[in-house]
Amino acid sequence: MYKVLASLVVVSHVLLLSFASSSKWSELTVDQFGDTSTLFSTPIWINDNVLAKQEIKKIRDLIKMEKKESPNGHVKSNIGGWQTSPGFYHKLIDHRIGIMELFRDVILRNVLEFVVQHEQILPFEVESKNIKYLEVWIDGGWANENGFQHFNMPHTHPESFIAGTFYLSKRNKGNLIIEDPRDGITGVERSVSIEPLKNRLVLFPSWLKHGVEPNPSEKYKRSSFSFNVQLNYLPDKMQSYQRESMFCTRNFNKLKLDCNLPNGRYFDISYSKNQNGNNAKSIDNKPLKLLWSSNFVLVNSLPNNNHNKINTCQSKLHTILPLSTNHTVFFRKKNVYYEPTVKGRLNGNSIISFVAFENIYNKNKSANSNIDSKIKMIISFKDARKMCSFGFRYTFGCPEGPYKTKLVELNHGQSIIFPTYLDFIIEPNYYKDVKIKFMHGVMCLDNTNVKSDKTKAVAGIKHGDEL
Repeated sequence: MYKVLASLVVVSHVLLLSFASSSKWSELTVDQFGDTSTLFSTPIWINDNVLAKQEIKKIRDLIKMEKKESPNGHVKSNIGGWQTSPGFYHKLIDHRIGIMELFRDVILRNVLEFVVQHEQILPFEVESKNIKYLEVWIDGGWANENGFQHFNMPHTHPESFIAGTFYLSKRNKGNLIIEDPRDGITGVERSVSIEPLKNRLVLFPSWLKHGVEPNPSEKYKRSSFSFNVQLNYLPDKMQSYQRESMFCTRNFNKLKLDCNLPNGRYFDISYSKNQNGNNAKSIDNKPLKLLWSSNFVLVNSLPNNNHNKINTCQSKLHTILPLSTNHTVFFRKKNVYYEPTVKGRLNGNSIISFVAFENIYNKNKSANSNIDSKIKMIISFKDARKMCSFGFRYTFGCPEGPYKTKLVELNHGQSIIFPTYLDFIIEPNYYKDVKIKFMHGVMCLDNTNVKSDKTKAVAGIKHGDEL
């Protein structure tokens, strides 16, 4: 059984920390460092009880009628079972079926809330948050029925922004499996498992690979309605061209989105200007879930400025020569490192320490505090999700532009702790007369400190539990 990956909460802003030399570094946890927020996390949306019982029955009746007309169905990712074509949604909308128009509006409103809540974890300066008009529409939808041992192969939904599914049957079996998109993860669970509860709406970035487990029930069929959603960021209202779209205007003064549904109904959603990242505790028990985050902790000073006081494994000293570009170091995982299995624990994470610098012409200058404060070591961390590292302008669930990487500047004596699966580059040394020395290692995993943890982790997801 797939289990929820309990990943570390991320620090999107750098934490400056200082500890006494007596601290046992490998046993310290993120919880001891204070508030945290997310970075490089993947959003999904799980909202229950979105329709009334009678409304779900009407949708199921429409699906039964379609199955009588097209008993052979449509084959896509499904192995066995029955599925309509993606044009099923448009067929019902074009015939002005009232229940489908209501269902469309419910989906579009959930999508907009998903987008707005996800925006709250992004820096306010990102381009998409400052474009005045936003258009949202359903690009296609299809019904699914999986009988005994029928399932769906892992797949993605290209050429759309958000994918979603809505569950129609009380006795649904066969969980939705969403795969961890990060590259380089070893020795940990790679998926989350979402139970297909009746009246549950699930939304996620369409580039996430996902599939459906075999239905174990010989008696009951698994019934759902899936769809694709498009987002269009518009600088000019006249560029809108979708007849069945929801159109929203950003009111920058009142910090809200004013929206009109396709049926003409108006609603608005407020957002925050100052919030650059959500504290994970603030979204517990809310539809937005942030998964597979990365954790960065910037330590202000080492015990006695001595990297060897930290319990590290495979630690190595590196030197970057003055004005050297050929000594730019690109690190890639060569060994199986551990990702912490206990909430917030730093064991198994990588650590880089700026331990020394040396003036090659006058070694006494290294003791000058004015020079010391100016010398910096710069590290660039790359988003481990392959889809998010591409140069697309807008990819929902991914950072934009310069936020696709995280730059960290280390002063002499500082260290950065981060997950071992992240690729990173030590930027060139642009100082013409200074050699920079740093240590790179892994904070050792002490198995005696690892205990079973069933407490809540990121976004209210429990370790080892299904969603």
